[in-house]
This record gives sequence, structure tokens and C-alpha cells, in this order.
Amino acid sequence: MKFDFFLHMPFSTKIKLRLAASLLSALIGIAGLIVSQHVAFASEHVKGFYEGFSTGLIGAGIAVSILQIRFLIDKKAQKKREIEEGDERNRFIYKQTVFYAWMIGMFGLCIAMPISAWYSEVILMTLYTVFFAQLALYLILYAVLKRIR
Repeated sequence: MKFDFFLHMPFSTKIKLRLAASLLSALIGIAGLIVSQHVAFASEHVKGFYEGFSTGLIGAGIAVSILQIRFLIDKKAQKKREIEEGDERNRFIYKQTVFYAWMIGMFGLCIAMPISAWYSEVILMTLYTVFFAQLALYLILYAVLKRIR
């Protein structure tokens, strides 16, 4: 099965999928905000995290929804965006950006793990888990994409 179905679908369909995903994100944020108001948490810090994260989801969902609606309404902006997304140079820059961000994050984890060992075993194990989950995900995706391309 090919995974590049998203690349070959009509651009207006991509916009509609992005709109649906952004609205879902906002709804999840609203649900999280409701939960944060009605559940007793172990600390105010945890409650604040839920409130902040949920508010961020709502804000991002609304912002992306507005952008996608603009592309659906304004055909000129939609065409310009379609050309930008299809441009090979922009795709290359995007891939490089994702790769370097991932590598810097992994190196950051490698630096943070030994430092965190001085302070908390829980933090150390959390960082190890994140590191190895990211590495496993990378290796699995690499194997899958190498097989299908």
C-alpha cells in the first residue's frame, strides 16, 4: 500500500481534511478544558497544565481553521498555496527542517539524560522512554518507507 495518497489527492480535499483536523483539535481542547474544571487533580500545577494545554489546542485549532476556511473561500490564495506546497524546493527545505529539528531534539535528550540522573530517577526514565520511543518510531518508519518507495 502506498502512503503518498495525501500527495495525489485534490488540494481542496486536503484543505477540507486539514479543516476537519483543526476543528477536532479545538474540540479536544474544549473537552480538556471542561475536564480540567470538573476533575480534582493532585496539584494545582497539573490542573494548570491541563488548562494551558487545552487552551493552546483551542487557539491552534481556531487559527488553523480560519486559515483553511480562507483557502476554501479565496481561490487565488488556494492556488498560490497549492503551488507553494507542490514546489520541490519547498518540500526539500521542509524535509531538511524536520530532520534537523529531530536530530537536535535527540541530541538534547542525550545531553539531558545524564544531567537529569543527578536530580531525579523519574525524570531520567522519562527521558530514556522518550528517546527510545522516538528512535523506535524513526527506525520503523524508515523501514516502512524504504520498502514502499
